[in-house]
Amino acid sequence: LSGNVLRRNFSQDYWVTGGPKPERYISPDGMQQVPAFEGVATIAADLMNVLYAGFDNPITISIPNTGQNDVQASMSGGSLVSRGGGKFIARPTSVGNPVTISVSAKGRKIGEYKFRVRKLPDPTPYMIVGDNRFRGGGLAKASLMNASGIKAAIDDGLLDIEFRVTGFEAVFFDNMGNAVPMVSNGTQFSERQKDAFRKLSRNRRFYISRVTAVGPDGISRQLNASMEVIIK
Repeated sequence: LSGNVLRRNFSQDYWVTGGPKPERYISPDGMQQVPAFEGVATIAADLMNVLYAGFDNPITISIPNTGQNDVQASMSGGSLVSRGGGKFIARPTSVGNPVTISVSAKGRKIGEYKFRVRKLPDPTPYMIVGDNRFRGGGLAKASLMNASGIKAAIDDGLLDIEFRVTGFEAVFFDNMGNAVPMVSNGTQFSERQKDAFRKLSRNRRFYISRVTAVGPDGISRQLNASMEVIIK
């Protein structure tokens, strides 16, 4: 395998509440516009219409014709902190329990909206090779010897979140084809693993598997993804 491809389907929802009924539909792509009027609040999760538990989710809240300093918001089931300019950080407490964000302006409640709460998706393991994240495939032996260990991150164009690797397994194969697993109890390659690297010849391969990692949500998980490394 040359790497891992992550595909996730999602829809970007938005919310408009309060004030008079718009005369035209507001499309998510912004191609159709509705004249601004006071008393309409828009809440959008900057990632998607989902909040992740134990993670600092960026939220944008705006009310046309209302100064950002006059906008107040609160959230059930977690914390909501203003960063100014209509930007907020939402941090839900638990997975599976929806949270409700309530918005008011100048002491008048504008409305509220409910978000789904999910666990952060699993990251992908990788090695730092030069300035790149190597996720599998052919690798020069010198580059392998210069790599310090295994890292993991969600990096799919939408999220870019580092996880802390707490352990992994390097699986080698002897001349009889028998698997020889070697465990590291942290993010760094063990001395035994490094010694096995030195003995690898061209076109030999090994696998990085059973990676355990902890994300910013504090949840430890064992990753299903593995990494195949072929010595060039």
